Amino acid sequence: MTAVKKSEKRIEIKRDESQNTQQNKQAKIRLGSPTSVRIAGVEMLNKRIVIALTYIHGIGLTTSKYICASLGISEDIRIPDITEEQLAAIREFITKNYTVEGDRRKEVVDTIKSLISKGTYRGSRHRKGLPVRGQNTKTNAKTRKKRGKK
Repeated sequence: MTAVKKSEKRIEIKRDESQNTQQNKQAKIRLGSPTSVRIAGVEMLNKRIVIALTYIHGIGLTTSKYICASLGISEDIRIPDITEEQLAAIREFITKNYTVEGDRRKEVVDTIKSLISKGTYRGSRHRKGLPVRGQNTKTNAKTRKKRGKK
């Protein structure tokens, strides 16, 4: 009789453990949703605000620090802890003062196309797929030379 009770206890303990793991999985899923925030079309994860802003194309570390300082937001605050007012202020500041994401990428492409069409030296280097900023090409620049050839 004692052997049966011990096996029943083992089965109950296993059931409790499986229920706990399922509850933990559900809790992790719930934790994941409020941490995700969109700024300028980029999904921000659970990181410090200064680091998270650098995920936006066109904003680097210096710019993100400047944004936080000008809005009076602590650099150590994490994305899930930001209030809606702070988030709205960041979005508004970025849209007013910076060209980011798709517009920035388009701007870069247009600049390169204008260099090529003007026939400048930099434009010719872009067209040939060689380094643009004066680097040596005898022994280095292997990746830049390879890119167009397949």
